[in-house]
Amino acid sequence: MPRRPSCSRHTGLTLLELMATLAVLGLLVAVAAPSFIETVSSLRADALRMQLNSAFSGARMAAVTRRENVSVCPSDDGRRCTAEWSKGWLTYRDPLRRPQPAAEQDILQYYPGQTALTLLAPTSAGRPRLRFRPDGSSMGINLTVTICARGRRHSRVIVNNAGRARSERLADRAPC
Repeated sequence: MPRRPSCSRHTGLTLLELMATLAVLGLLVAVAAPSFIETVSSLRADALRMQLNSAFSGARMAAVTRRENVSVCPSDDGRRCTAEWSKGWLTYRDPLRRPQPAAEQDILQYYPGQTALTLLAPTSAGRPRLRFRPDGSSMGINLTVTICARGRRHSRVIVNNAGRARSERLADRAPC
């Protein structure tokens, strides 16, 4: 029986091939990373916009359902109203039109803020919170909360005097 010659072929990558592959991969990651970060930031801002819109609509529905005033205000701890929307907000029963929840059981919902995003809510001095009346309306001027992502205006939520909340993405990404 004739013997076959044993050719031992080594399969695998050489060091040069491995280095070239890693260089190409590194280049692709460097090109794609900024776009990926921008996409994630935009998705977070969209989620926050929808959450804020939902909170305002839910507070309006609670006011109509309960037949009493319901307020939404900025809050950093979920127990009392503060001045900055970026740290979160709470919804509370407000039958006596107080600037703070009267008791812990009056708090209906708390939404913690997102540190990666900024919320701007330029309101008048007389309107630090949003109060819905039993008919669903909201007295005073329109409330506009602007959401900023990565230092640029991304979107906003607007509540009109009738109490209806709407949101929109901004085409003009002006600095915040």
